[in-house]
Amino acid sequence: MERFVAMQSGSEVSHKMTLRFQNGIFADMRALVPGGCTTLDGAVSLGDPTITVDSALPLPGRDDLAATVRVLIGSELYEVTDGYGTTTWNVNRHVDGTTEATALDEATVQVMRVFDIESAFDPDGGRSALELTCKERS
Repeated sequence: MERFVAMQSGSEVSHKMTLRFQNGIFADMRALVPGGCTTLDGAVSLGDPTITVDSALPLPGRDDLAATVRVLIGSELYEVTDGYGTTTWNVNRHVDGTTEATALDEATVQVMRVFDIESAFDPDGGRSALELTCKERS
């Protein structure tokens, strides 16, 4: 992402994002934006419902623990269902169509902020940019 601007209206926050043009991005989709990262404290096997990380992370961009938190480990996307803010997380595995995989101790855990795309605008006819208006999922 090249530009990220937050606009506040009442209690809701909308975000404008500008990305390099890509076909197939529309309203009603989700955008995942990298947040903080940590590493695994122990390997993850197939079917493990809990992961342990080396450091507790603050919730990405939000103060309430009810926000949707996704993390990327290798090519698998996890949804953290409980324990975020501690070092032991309960997770749903292989979310959003990713494939469940094993992960080694000390693998990178990339927190992904989840945004619902409200609109997508192509300002230059598909030559270089795509502007999105999004709301962070809670």
